[in-house]
Amino acid sequence: MNNGTQKLMKLIILAAMVTSLGACAKKSGSSDITPKERTARGQSAPADVGGESRTDSIEPVIVADEDAVATDGGQTQGVPASTDAGTDVDTQAVSADVSVELENRKADARKFSGSADDALRKFLQNKLNTVANQNLQLRNIRSAQGIKNATLKMSLDSAVKNVEMRLTIAGQKDSEAVFKGVLGGDLKADLVTNFNGNLAIATAQCMDQQPSQGKGTCETVHARIQLGAEGRRSFVHIIFRRTNVQTHAAFGDSKCATVACEKLNDLFVTNSLNDKIIHNIEIHPLRFKEAKLETFEIINGKSGMNLKLITRGNELLNIKSDLLTSKATVVASTDVDMRDQHDTTKGQNYTTNLNSMMDQVHLVSNDGKGTLTAVITTFDNQRNVSDKITLQAKRLSRPLAMIIEQINP
Repeated sequence: MNNGTQKLMKLIILAAMVTSLGACAKKSGSSDITPKERTARGQSAPADVGGESRTDSIEPVIVADEDAVATDGGQTQGVPASTDAGTDVDTQAVSADVSVELENRKADARKFSGSADDALRKFLQNKLNTVANQNLQLRNIRSAQGIKNATLKMSLDSAVKNVEMRLTIAGQKDSEAVFKGVLGGDLKADLVTNFNGNLAIATAQCMDQQPSQGKGTCETVHARIQLGAEGRRSFVHIIFRRTNVQTHAAFGDSKCATVACEKLNDLFVTNSLNDKIIHNIEIHPLRFKEAKLETFEIINGKSGMNLKLITRGNELLNIKSDLLTSKATVVASTDVDMRDQHDTTKGQNYTTNLNSMMDQVHLVSNDGKGTLTAVITTFDNQRNVSDKITLQAKRLSRPLAMIIEQINP
């Protein structure tokens, strides 16, 4: 065999090898394998399939700014745990990062206290913190910690009992979600809102033990909020309480040095007297016609309070503060919500002259059961003098109904 023939044979053999290798590569490649076949073989999908990553299943839905989110989780009234958890069970494995973030957020949530001496808060915490799916738990707690403030108003004295729940959502610029509905004969309301183009629904259930006869009450309300689409759903639970309070004020041993102190002294002394001491004291303009403690407790999230005092002369005083578990002094606010000052449900406008005399307020004690102590400071800057008044408010709660047992996470 001459040299030319040998070279030709080598080229033929080389071409055959290249063809064989190409066929093997095509046979072993994944481009022609269906998703079903890939699952059966235990292969994962390419990272860019569908144009999105699957790690976004723990994103919160309600937060306006994910970096600003605060604390909560769960699900509620009358909905079986298998419903909420079952439709949103992720096949995604729980990563170490998810577990760490979840524990850190739960630690943040423990900084806030309850506001009544009943088992509702603890019951909900235990339910929500034992949801089996940790991805769902994290979505819940992120959504809860994205809420900075919550209020609930009900027109219980009207023929149509309208319900309005407002949530302040944290972000670079805070936003507000307003849920509206009507309270039914079962003292339960279905609420709905459209927040940033996303539909959110909620239920609000009165938790008071109702009398066998007479008018029912709704001082304690459990709200369950459902956010997001199936597969990325989250649940937030809030306890709203609006109850009567007993108030007691203590002044210093010496005479008031400021005019504001004298005015507030008249207010609180008037409300410490009864008709046996001064005849017709009940109709005095400084007498409180309403003394309420309004609180919200976002489970695994923030807690806050508003002590609202209204006199027969239509003066409005209010003290707002976070409710913390620590013994540290908390700076309180006396800012008045315009919706409180101009109450459209009652057709009443209130003045805030006495409220403006409280120059500084600090919450110095909170037992977590509805007894609060605040120190009010008044100043006279021209004479460089000040006074301090210690005000204690104690919640008067009604017992809760046994429907607490129907609540599931």
